[in-house]
Amino acid sequence: MIPEKFRKRINEDLVMIWGRQQYSWKSLNKGFVNSSLVAFNENNEPLMVCKFYPEDEIYIAEERRDRENSAYNFMANRNLMGLISPSSFTVPDDEYIAYFFVEGTELHLTEIDDEVKTFIERTLKKLHDSRNQSKERNNPPLPKEVTEYYEMLLQRFSSSEHNYPQELLVEFEGLIKEQACLLEKYSDHLTFVHGDLVPPNIIVDKSVEFPPGNREPVVFIDWEFYRPELSFFDYVYFNYYAGVHKLPIYLEVEKEVEDFYVRLVDVLERLWRFGYEIKHKKPFKTDDSI
Repeated sequence: MIPEKFRKRINEDLVMIWGRQQYSWKSLNKGFVNSSLVAFNENNEPLMVCKFYPEDEIYIAEERRDRENSAYNFMANRNLMGLISPSSFTVPDDEYIAYFFVEGTELHLTEIDDEVKTFIERTLKKLHDSRNQSKERNNPPLPKEVTEYYEMLLQRFSSSEHNYPQELLVEFEGLIKEQACLLEKYSDHLTFVHGDLVPPNIIVDKSVEFPPGNREPVVFIDWEFYRPELSFFDYVYFNYYAGVHKLPIYLEVEKEVEDFYVRLVDVLERLWRFGYEIKHKKPFKTDDSI
């Protein structure tokens, strides 16, 4: 159930926005690095997601929350909120983020066809292109920010009491060094990525028809790994987990960068799964909550 210290404040926000007094709350038991609650109205219609961030020694809760909040702020400034990302609203506390419930079907539970693939590709293009225009950002992303992010993760993995496998750490360190050449060669593709494009984080809604060019019926949720990177990361990470879910969809990526990011995503996933199994004392299994 929702923590008591947040209940009164959240309910006040809901009353201010919707003018209703009573809401019921249900846990959203999905995701491995966050926890969420959904507010329902008297007709049992979902209205809002209230998202909390459990602590993690590698992916620090405060950092994840700040990244997600930064993503929503950027979307709001570019009039993309509600189109690419959920519509978030300001809350007075730093310990959670709230956004309007996104109607639709998770990608791995919907029918996959060429139209869905086109929706995803167009949404990613709009996402990456809008951020790649440095003149519209006060602080455009820099190659060193990408490197610093991965070096930070390597340091945390290396110093962890969980004793991550040395061969994975060595492989990860080598990939960080190798990426430097790609960051220079493909600097035009340096942008801000979603960073966690697993199929359950892609919501598809084909039930509503929108005017051509107005919006695509695809919204990305869970922006806590939003960060500077080459845009290719999102494509390869998506392909990796589309394969895990056995979905008949694949986003094309230039071979040189695909080969690199396949290896990077793979080592990151192996490190993450090792930590998951240590923390939860059970084997990692892919299911619909991934």
